[in-house]
Amino acid sequence: MLMAPYVSPFAPSRGSVDAVRSRIALPVAGTSEDGTPLATMPRLGLGCWEMSGQTAEDAVLSALTEAQYRLIDTARYYRNADEVGSAIRSSKLKREEIFLIDKLFTNDLGGGENTRYAVEDSLRRFDVGYIDLMLLHAPDGGKKFRLASWATLVDFVKEGKIRYLGVSNFGKHHIDELWGAEEAKDVKPVVNQCEIHPWFQQRDLRKHCEEKGIVMQAYCPLARNEYKADPTVARIAAKKRLTKAQVLLRWSIQSGLIPLPKSASLDRQRENFASLLEIELDEEEMAALDALDRPDGWIEAQVLSQNEP
Repeated sequence: MLMAPYVSPFAPSRGSVDAVRSRIALPVAGTSEDGTPLATMPRLGLGCWEMSGQTAEDAVLSALTEAQYRLIDTARYYRNADEVGSAIRSSKLKREEIFLIDKLFTNDLGGGENTRYAVEDSLRRFDVGYIDLMLLHAPDGGKKFRLASWATLVDFVKEGKIRYLGVSNFGKHHIDELWGAEEAKDVKPVVNQCEIHPWFQQRDLRKHCEEKGIVMQAYCPLARNEYKADPTVARIAAKKRLTKAQVLLRWSIQSGLIPLPKSASLDRQRENFASLLEIELDEEEMAALDALDRPDGWIEAQVLSQNEP
């Protein structure tokens, strides 16, 4: 028996095949008096993991100027801020059209001068004025370490150098700890970025975050081709005349997630983005993909950080 699809409050409405062009509201950032969200984010982004040098710059530039991407996800651990920033400047797009995400890794955290130096270094390397969203890359280090890091990042938000804050690889207990902390009373996390795909759906975590208004972003949305032989995905792809990647990305979008596929190829970027405008998975197809979920389906070992104390 197929499982009923998990219905996220951030999922596009049925029949909304153009959803990838729309944006997800960030409820935690607040609304205006008429209920209009104060902040939104594109529904699909380019992940920049394992991109470096000219490859990284070319990939980001092509994504922005030829493949319609407007969300770029990188991290200090990736060591490509110079190239990402150069591509953003070369794109000639208005800065407000682009949503830039950066992440601070464990060696940048702990608050104080160490964290402040890391953020200032990222700002200098990007050279695009500000960072839209800064994430704590992982909860490693313990409660005091995490909260001290957050307190320093809040200062950058108040200074206008970072617009929003979020987290990555946080488990439910980490979310609750931060949500109720004095350090986060003025600025709460708008995003939790985690490994999510049909074989590792993290429904409990997603529901826990989304009930607070926290949007879930999905890294490894294609599971790094680990399950490329899966017959369910192959069947749906053949039926819809899609690639397997398109099926998986559409599952993410219809599940209310923001997938962050990595690709340095313009053709693949276009495939991931533009082709998604023309498709929608029906309820049976979504339920079949939902039924692939398994507790050990994760790919990236960083997932284990969700269990850190």
